Amino acid sequence: MHGWPVVGVRVMRLRRARAALLSLVTLAVTGCAPLVASFDFGGDEAKSFVLAVSGGEPRRAYDLLCPATRFGIPFEVFRDAVERNPFLLAATDVSIHKYESGGGLAVVQRGWLESTSGVTAATFYLSKIAAAWCLTGVEIGGTPVLPAPVAATSSGASGVDRQQIAAPLRSEAYRAYGLANPATRRYRMTSGGEEASIGTQRADLLAAAPNDARFRIVRGGGLAALGSLEVSLEADGIHLVASSQGEVRERTLILPAALPVGATWKSAYVIGSDAAATRYDGTDVVEAREAVTTPAGTFDTIRIVSNATIQSGDTRGTVHTVVWYAADVGSVRTESETSIDGGSITKVVVELIDRGDARAAS
Repeated sequence: MHGWPVVGVRVMRLRRARAALLSLVTLAVTGCAPLVASFDFGGDEAKSFVLAVSGGEPRRAYDLLCPATRFGIPFEVFRDAVERNPFLLAATDVSIHKYESGGGLAVVQRGWLESTSGVTAATFYLSKIAAAWCLTGVEIGGTPVLPAPVAATSSGASGVDRQQIAAPLRSEAYRAYGLANPATRRYRMTSGGEEASIGTQRADLLAAAPNDARFRIVRGGGLAALGSLEVSLEADGIHLVASSQGEVRERTLILPAALPVGATWKSAYVIGSDAAATRYDGTDVVEAREAVTTPAGTFDTIRIVSNATIQSGDTRGTVHTVVWYAADVGSVRTESETSIDGGSITKVVVELIDRGDARAAS
């Protein structure tokens, strides 16, 4: 979470406004949809599927697939595919306005998927098996979401065991950043006077080698607007190498391997193309070790403070961030204050509300 509630919050507000406007238009045009839906044209499987993915429950979404579909798609492959879709990860609602029947045993539901990333068309294919509806296909923005069937022996992102990570890489940073913990954690994010949003975060191990290990940090629900990312665990610490918000043009050190009080380092990166690049240049320091209480409990933490400048095009700003990290859990609280072009300060607080199964796999 370190250094990330920066630019995404302003963009998120604009996208929420667009989503709300389009949902009102959809409601006005399709006011008879509840009447049509009263026929046996499928149930709420589409909405349940979408909200399960964005809510950090990919297993529940997987269970909504028809048995024959699940047979050809191992769960790990399914999870890796759906969590690469930014609209699904940031989904807030689904509005179905058109139903097409295929003779009572097959239905196509078409509508809109609303998310903090915007609004896009959505299509869901359902079949009735043993008197119950299930999903055989999902399209978001006209693109299929479900992966192609593969051999049952294929493994997804979670197919690499953390025991394969070389001992010299299992540093203090590895434990503090939450890389040792495979659990899905739930967070509450508040910004100013806005209603709090709930999101999830999880660290998937992608690959392990003698000198490094690659992880994907997957963020869903309300945290999806902050972007998912990939990091490299190396002997000197954790480096940012990729982001869903755009191409990372300069690797940067997120956390050094050792985190004694007083440790200081630079964090500098550029994300995106030249026309829409975001530049971040910060200085980080480990200020203290202290106990912090969140809705998920009380944790012994490392407090890290960052002061940075950000620039995107002609827009400039400063950001002050404080993050509390707990070993084998990850970030448990983040406080960020951002000022754009010297204007008013936007405050964002992200705190852990559910640690999941926080037993480390180190």
